[in-house]
Amino acid sequence: MAKAIEEEFARRIAQVPDRFREQTPLPDSKDAILRGIDDLKRGAPNYDRMSAPLAAKIRRQASELQAMFTALGSVEAIYFRGVGPGGYDAYGVKFTNGVAEIRMLLAMDGRAEDVLFRADGNDVVGDVVACSNEQDLRGRPGTSPVHLFLYNNTEGDIQLYRLGPEGKRTAHGTIGGNMSSSVLTTVESPWVIADASGKCLEIVLPGQRTRYHVVEGAGGDGLSRRTAPLAASEPMLRQYIEALGRGEPNYDRMTAGSRGADASASAVQPGHREPAWCAAGPDLSGGEQHGQRHLYGPLRQRHGGMEDRSRKGRHDRPSCAGPPVTFASKASGCCSEGGAPR
Repeated sequence: MAKAIEEEFARRIAQVPDRFREQTPLPDSKDAILRGIDDLKRGAPNYDRMSAPLAAKIRRQASELQAMFTALGSVEAIYFRGVGPGGYDAYGVKFTNGVAEIRMLLAMDGRAEDVLFRADGNDVVGDVVACSNEQDLRGRPGTSPVHLFLYNNTEGDIQLYRLGPEGKRTAHGTIGGNMSSSVLTTVESPWVIADASGKCLEIVLPGQRTRYHVVEGAGGDGLSRRTAPLAASEPMLRQYIEALGRGEPNYDRMTAGSRGADASASAVQPGHREPAWCAAGPDLSGGEQHGQRHLYGPLRQRHGGMEDRSRKGRHDRPSCAGPPVTFASKASGCCSEGGAPR
């Protein structure tokens, strides 16, 4: 029996490079995702179709998942995006009230071994506004879910507060200096970014423009930052992607830290799990993540992350994403292939 399992495992692993090269989804992955969405929306997950670890996590988060998929509404379209190097089939899903990316890894017995999810909101643009607006802002529950990824580009801790329907702050933990984390929120929920003392630095309105947000050092009202791209950034990024695709990254044009991350990325081989250098994704229950690592610029960080001081003992491990994002499992996944947010 053990030998048969090993042979089957070897066969499945051998197929991953072909599927990754040809970008061919498994025949059952699309239907499995649609069934899973429908089951969760009805509050009746089919645990028999899941691996034991995935089923255990779904059980703990079933009510949160049901609420989130109910808020998203009906599925209007689903389209195949590609196969990750670890064998995850990635799909974009358009719901009535928003869009999302879902990735599925099927086990040898046909059950879902891991599912990764990232809510991308709707067409709301989002913004960053001054702290003087806090008294006029109110949160609206039940709107389109969106994952908000935050990087603390300061040396000190920052605190996160969600503004509720009455405009009152609700604490959602702390992000250490030069660390990043993510939260599951909605596009109509303002977030106050404050320093360690609770003084507001800026207010983030979730949306397409702010899904990946860097908190800079305080200066005035915390809003002083460059808003236009550097002149050479677009061609430099294009050259970097092309070189990485050829397997010939130009290390002479990178900092020492970037070389290390790039070497790790180049070492990923098809057949392995999703690369560990993708941006980590949040637990769908809204639990904050820890230890997220990002490939580009200031988004690279040391192992660590968000400490939720308001919910002691709830320290979820990362799922990599970018990361994509964990559907219920803390296994790896990417926010987009190669770790670049999209």
